[in-house]
Amino acid sequence: MSGVLRFSRASLPVTPWKNGGGTTQEVASWPQGAGLDSFGWRVSIATIAAAGPFSVFAGADRSITLLEGDGVRLFTHDGRIDHRLDTAQRPFAFSGDEAIDCTLLGGASNDFNVMTRRGQWRAEVRVLDGASAIDAAPHGVLLALRGAWRLNDEACGEGEGLQWADAAQAWQVMPDSADARLLAVRILPASPANATTGTTMKPVNEFPSADGLWTGIRLASDANAEGAIVVEQGAIRWAGARSALPAEFAGLAPHDGGGALVTPGLVDCHTHLVYGGQRANEFAMRLAGATYEEVAKAGGGIVSSVRATREADEDALFAQAAPRLEQLLADGVCAIEIKSGYGLSLEHERKQLHVARRLGEAYGVTVRTTFLGAHALPPEYAGRSGDYIDLVCNEMLPALAAEGLVDAVDVFCERIAFSLAETEQVFKAAKALGLPVKLHAEQLSDMGGAALAARYGALSCDHIEHLSAEGIEAMRRSGTVAVLLPGAYYTLRDTHLPPVDALRAAGVPMAASTDHNPGTSPALSLLLMVNMACTLFRLTVPEALDGVTVHAARALGLQDSHGAIAPGMRANFVLWNVRDAAELAYWFGQQPVRTVVRQGRIAIGANA
Repeated sequence: MSGVLRFSRASLPVTPWKNGGGTTQEVASWPQGAGLDSFGWRVSIATIAAAGPFSVFAGADRSITLLEGDGVRLFTHDGRIDHRLDTAQRPFAFSGDEAIDCTLLGGASNDFNVMTRRGQWRAEVRVLDGASAIDAAPHGVLLALRGAWRLNDEACGEGEGLQWADAAQAWQVMPDSADARLLAVRILPASPANATTGTTMKPVNEFPSADGLWTGIRLASDANAEGAIVVEQGAIRWAGARSALPAEFAGLAPHDGGGALVTPGLVDCHTHLVYGGQRANEFAMRLAGATYEEVAKAGGGIVSSVRATREADEDALFAQAAPRLEQLLADGVCAIEIKSGYGLSLEHERKQLHVARRLGEAYGVTVRTTFLGAHALPPEYAGRSGDYIDLVCNEMLPALAAEGLVDAVDVFCERIAFSLAETEQVFKAAKALGLPVKLHAEQLSDMGGAALAARYGALSCDHIEHLSAEGIEAMRRSGTVAVLLPGAYYTLRDTHLPPVDALRAAGVPMAASTDHNPGTSPALSLLLMVNMACTLFRLTVPEALDGVTVHAARALGLQDSHGAIAPGMRANFVLWNVRDAAELAYWFGQQPVRTVVRQGRIAIGANA
């Protein structure tokens, strides 16, 4: 197959699923004639008529979009994935390595499926509802889900589409009605991290399995006794004192920790890792006396990063972000949040979020994406913040959520950014889409943002140097995590401390994070932030370590899978060459990592 071919859903051949429970219609695959074991990419439409397991496709990435029907619940039996695919035309991405099971939410449903061979191809799946320009791609599929569309010079009715392979095609697409919908798939060559960063990183599936019995370790919860961890199928089956190890596990494949201290994998719960350029010049301006607000008003700050981000293409952004991520992973990070917010338009916010997803896939690390379209006012909307927030709520957020690119929604609520009313408008839009919220709150002044965020059940409020007693009480009631960002406090030479004593007294969970960003916290070590949280904010060592594990996981909604070493959780833990946990907060400029187990594989250390 090459060039552009026309197809219709009604005429596609129907074959039974390999494992039963439904039928499938292949739309296109590459190379031509490739089977399920040899495809580079494959697009199909399936009918799910019965509960049962999905086939495992090791080394493939998958996307599924509900077309018609009541939908299904997709889940893994260890609880790491539990997703209701019940909203039509909203893609959901997952790894083909996962043993996914499904149950019906009602009757049968029809789903659109895309599979790409990891390391060879990657797919961008979008649902369009208006006139759009689709950038060139060497392979892809366009399918009219509702209404008629004009695709360049081709007219396609509902249920009809075009496919192309091995021939770069760009498209101008135009619907014939306001309720028309087009499913657009661009399939692009994968960008291997070692080609863009100069590293020798192996594909994730080439890292050795961590399955087996880990001994010769000291769990941070009881560092005076030898501990043991049992890993089976990439998940923790058992953990505790070796003296209490059940006999059934004694014969498992051994892993010797060499007396290392073990903690859960670290979680960096607030970063802006994907952006173009850097802002060392503004660092110099601040040293010369300019305030953060003065830098912003002079055209610097966030807006300067917006310019550089808009000028960079997706591969360039990936190449710049990859070495930043590598440094954080070398520090023991096993899960990370990555925000958008330097694009400030649908096209460029999408680009940032695509790169964030690609980083997670390339490095085998849990990435939670946060849409921060309300980060700053773009230059083209100067003096029209209301119009821009309307764009964020009515166009940008719904489109990006429909493409499966958004895990949470954030706003910068501050005098130099967006008002309390504008923040609530974004929160309402997020709530309508079923997305959790977070907030850049009370960094420069008390805007009352934390109390507002708590009313919406926010996962976290971040910065919070000017947090009020009312805000603390609201966060306590809602269970919202207070995320402390000592890197920004340090870089800005701030003197207004966050109210740590009051947060502690109220029982509000406190997390700490790098806040990696090009302007106010160019930090690339989460362990350094542990030291700063202790030194600058007077957290105790246990508080600081909880702040980059269990509480940081909670700030991302990952408390059921990350931040602790417990049965049923995915195997994410770090072996450290230290005698005492206090050393993790004490040393800075040192990387005491011995071994990192990430996503059930040995990513750093022996045999990795």
